Amino acid sequence: MRKVILYIFIMLILLWSGASFLSQDLTRYSAYVNLSSKNMIAIMKNDYQTLMGFNNTNNNSAANNELIYKLNDNNEEILTLKYKLYYLNYFQTQPSTDVLDNAMSEAIKKYQLNKGLGTSGIIDRATYDALLGEQITYAEGKTGDDIKQYQLILFYTGYLNVYPSGYYGSVTTEAVIKYQKDKSINQSGKLDVQTQALLKNETYSFNKGQKSVVILEMQKILIAKGYLSGTVDGTFDDNTQLAVQKFQKDNSLQVSGIMDKDTINKLNSFK
Repeated sequence: MRKVILYIFIMLILLWSGASFLSQDLTRYSAYVNLSSKNMIAIMKNDYQTLMGFNNTNNNSAANNELIYKLNDNNEEILTLKYKLYYLNYFQTQPSTDVLDNAMSEAIKKYQLNKGLGTSGIIDRATYDALLGEQITYAEGKTGDDIKQYQLILFYTGYLNVYPSGYYGSVTTEAVIKYQKDKSINQSGKLDVQTQALLKNETYSFNKGQKSVVILEMQKILIAKGYLSGTVDGTFDDNTQLAVQKFQKDNSLQVSGIMDKDTINKLNSFK
């Protein structure tokens, strides 16, 4: 208890006097109150620097200003960041290029302003980390592959009765509400973080003898890839099973003859 009181006393003296926290200052004050613990001295030094705003401020500032992407840079990651801004409503139209163009720069400025990051209009470290850390809620009116991935799961699990296009319209909203109701969660009709997590954990598969629009869509892909011929109607028959087995073998999947989650996801990647 006595050391704590002495610690507070020293900190007050230093803050009042504006003393720099050099070794000799600390040693002098520590000796004065007989506080010789090296650990205590180190703690005091760290706390004082933090209170005075000295704790690696320059290093952190430099790191935050590190340039990641500038105007006219282009790659897939920039497109990903562009979509983040789009889903966060900083873009009004769906991104069509992977270039950090003037439109994206203006969107970045708005984002940076709202986040207190300055308004450089480029992707520095602080902006990059902030965008990657955003948890997106997908809602009606937006379009994109991220949305389509969740639509596909709703489709495979029977909540969506049309093959997904990536557009979040009223049909998707209704499907999401049904799913949320069955899962006893907030029925917002939006693909929020909780709904996304539940959908990602869904399992689904189709076996010989079943008939559904999902099977029909997978049969169309099997025909397009040369694994199945003739006409199809969504019935999982013997020919479909043989086609699935060959597809699984050629794509290093478990050869079960069942349209399981991995097989469906792989088939869908060719669509």
